[in-house]
Amino acid sequence: MQGMSVNDELTVMLVESDLGGGIDGASYGGSQLLNLLERDVVIDNIVSSKALCKSSSETPFAHFLEQINTCLQEVSDNTRDLLLKHSDKKPLLFSGDHSTAAGTISGIKQAYPEHRIGASIRKING
Repeated sequence: MQGMSVNDELTVMLVESDLGGGIDGASYGGSQLLNLLERDVVIDNIVSSKALCKSSSETPFAHFLEQINTCLQEVSDNTRDLLLKHSDKKPLLFSGDHSTAAGTISGIKQAYPEHRIGASIRKING
């Protein structure tokens, strides 16, 4: 990307959610990674689940299902809209919560329903 801004080639979305994580704090993972890049990266869209109230769950092992579903729908819709708006750029999504991958994949499929899609999900924490 020599001679070009990162945002000339990429459209960046940040998801701030830790609903699917085992501990609070995963929502900061994406922004911390962007800080480590030490480059001026313009974030085109931010999806945050911080306003969703974490209520108790009736299932012993799957917590916050309603809130996760709401967040995934928002991630899906925003991913679709970002892809359609910036079709000339490569999408890059940063999130600290692994559960948001389903929303991302759903949004890609909504934007390109006739295409086969694949995803590369990287876990960078210890």
